[in-house]
Amino acid sequence: MGCIPFWIKKDIFYLQVIVIELAPSSLWISSSLFLTWLFSLPYLALQVLEWRRRQLDWCIPLTSEEYAKGIKIAGRARDISFAVSLFNEAGKKRSQTAPIYNALMSAYMYNGLAEECQSVFIDFIRQTHCAPTVGTYNILISVYGRLLMVKNMETKAFEEMRKRKLSLSSSTYNCLLAGYVTAWEWDKMEATFREIKTGSLSKMEETYESVKDQVGVDRSPLVRATICVL
Repeated sequence: MGCIPFWIKKDIFYLQVIVIELAPSSLWISSSLFLTWLFSLPYLALQVLEWRRRQLDWCIPLTSEEYAKGIKIAGRARDISFAVSLFNEAGKKRSQTAPIYNALMSAYMYNGLAEECQSVFIDFIRQTHCAPTVGTYNILISVYGRLLMVKNMETKAFEEMRKRKLSLSSSTYNCLLAGYVTAWEWDKMEATFREIKTGSLSKMEETYESVKDQVGVDRSPLVRATICVL
């Protein structure tokens, strides 16, 4: 795991005091919550995870949920080597679930490692004990969109989701729209928008509001907003 910035060492000290006061029987339940609470402070969250891994005397192994959160947080901390280490460790314990695969793909995507992300996906679809989820394909759509690989985004991700009869989420369409905007595929963006507008999708208000004023009119404000977000 990478070096911890000096500015959070004080926070780590206070956090260790809190953790030590927890009873061993309750810590394995609380650890996952700690990781969730500290997601915006990835270096600090990884310290909790590392401390948790060292508690061998309690004979309470990390859960698949803790592995998944740890991998994703390691990606946010830009510590890919530690993310991969956690992934491999989970594999040795036969704890590699769909969320764990998704977490590693997300970590790679966050760090701009598109090829590695796609490699994990290829390995994922070969597994027999778990299968890709909506979240898996959302990540893949985002990766292809950022690479301007619109055809792959449509056929290898979006259409594959439909073939597998996975329920498309609002995030799916948000990722698809972002990909079209990045590639300047305005006609396809508008067609997707109309599908959202006429469909029965739930919780699409954010997407609708973000693009409705750009359909059929000047698109430059949307381009500027998208550039700021991407």
